[in-house]
Amino acid sequence: MKSRVLSFFIAILCVAGTYAQNYEPEMPTPRPKIALVMSGGGAKGAAHIGVLKALEELDIPIDYIVGTSMGSIMAGMYSVGYTADELDTLISNLDWSVILSNEGEWNTTTYEEKRRKEKFIFSIPFTGNILLNPKFKEEKKNVEGQSYRLLSEMPSGVINGQNVMDLFKSLTVGYHGDVNFDSLPIPFACVAADITRNKEVVQRSGDVAEAIRASMAIPGVFAPVYKGDTVLVDGGVANNYPVDVALDMGADIIIGVHLAQDLHPAEELDNLLGVFSQLFGILLDKKIQENKDRTDFMIYPNVDGYNMLSFSKKNIETLIERGYVATMEQKEFLLSLRAMLDSCG
Repeated sequence: MKSRVLSFFIAILCVAGTYAQNYEPEMPTPRPKIALVMSGGGAKGAAHIGVLKALEELDIPIDYIVGTSMGSIMAGMYSVGYTADELDTLISNLDWSVILSNEGEWNTTTYEEKRRKEKFIFSIPFTGNILLNPKFKEEKKNVEGQSYRLLSEMPSGVINGQNVMDLFKSLTVGYHGDVNFDSLPIPFACVAADITRNKEVVQRSGDVAEAIRASMAIPGVFAPVYKGDTVLVDGGVANNYPVDVALDMGADIIIGVHLAQDLHPAEELDNLLGVFSQLFGILLDKKIQENKDRTDFMIYPNVDGYNMLSFSKKNIETLIERGYVATMEQKEFLLSLRAMLDSCG
């Protein structure tokens, strides 16, 4: 039913454009503008690359690209000119044990550290033996002497994010500083959340790398991005599937990729990111559903069996393939969309 409604909608736009062209020849025939919207999902966001591969193969134009969290990484990289194949190569070959840590390069790490990292993708960077040190216990009492300031001495995130920021900076050379994201090869926007004002922040200008870094700053895992009097964290806190942002940019047709999973049972909620992911999904369910209802074409890659930390090379390759398959299952409709767009002139 939705595809028939969409077909009718495109036909109306094309007819209107033809009418305008007949009476005002100098006016170009308008083509409906298409936005690709990518949700967050941690490592599961590798599926976005498969979606991009399929859309490229089917020659579906993307006029705007919008994302949150991992979706913002893929959207941002694509917006500055990386192809789907280039993103595949990049994401598949990154050493995520270094990227998702506060450590230096892998080749400078000791054998014992490498063994530890193979077991734990990140760890809490306590400095010294703060739990057992008598001097710490004496000096870190609060002014009333009632409790230790253990939590206040912990960092704002397990991962300080410097390695991630360095990566983004290296990949977006030429798009640092004060950039209007509408001027990128594909106009781009991503979402963060300002926790000083309890406010969604739509980022459409500034430093591309910094915007992406803020959009994927999962609270408690990555340190926030501090900009003036704002403290920005993962956009999934406010809007994990930002269709409304794409519509505000001027999109007529929304192709959405949502990395949906059913609620996890108790036995699967045994890690920090699993709990955060479940919590965000519950808190934002209403807004996500509203944005789904505004989506013209929905793609649901099968991400069952994977979580936000499934960053191994094999997992990423599988998720990319699943994104491709989920998109190509809709090949007939996408080709009809392509034909209707061509008919607009």
